[in-house]
Amino acid sequence: MIKNLVIVGSGVMGRGIAYVGATGGFDVILVDVNQAALESARNEIDSIFEKGVRYQKISKEEAASAKSRFSYSSNLKEAAAAADLIIEAVPEKPEIKKA
Repeated sequence: MIKNLVIVGSGVMGRGIAYVGATGGFDVILVDVNQAALESARNEIDSIFEKGVRYQKISKEEAASAKSRFSYSSNLKEAAAAADLIIEAVPEKPEIKKA
């Protein structure tokens, strides 16, 4: 049974996948080697939750519960050790995908 998701890449796609995973009840680790990108993702995801509550797409309790299932990391090896499923969402650039 899949419980722990690791999303590699904190861009638009990675953020969206992570949000859907957390609201779907999964524990999510969003991974990116760029610390500034992770912080930007954290801020954007917080904003998505706030908008969801404001527009009554998600309750405050559901948002708080989903946010509690989120964590962020720049260490892929460590994050992958806890993963039941890893989803890669990095730019389509061979040099990035090989790293």
